[in-house]
Amino acid sequence: MLETWLPWVMVIIMFVASAFAYAQTPPGAQFPMQWGLTGRVGWRAPRALAVLFSPLLAIAILALAGGVAPELAVGEAFPHRMLIAVVFLIVHAGHLFFALRDVEERRQ
Repeated sequence: MLETWLPWVMVIIMFVASAFAYAQTPPGAQFPMQWGLTGRVGWRAPRALAVLFSPLLAIAILALAGGVAPELAVGEAFPHRMLIAVVFLIVHAGHLFFALRDVEERRQ
């Protein structure tokens, strides 16, 4: 049972973090989506797209991971699905942290 719902809890946490980030920024704000090696922003996206991109991608990847090998969706594949969810959560949190910092710097 745990192996079924725990990765999805991680996705819900991503949506909660996205809602927080969305609420912290003014309407019309553009979030950076890519940074170069020098730290310069490569391109920006509207805040709704930026905060929803990673959680929606996580849903697609987790669903695909369960659909490609349904017999492994529970049990043996649990560590892999959990690892996917944890990596998505960490990367999404980092993206939101740096994006919010960038939006705040641009406001000043």
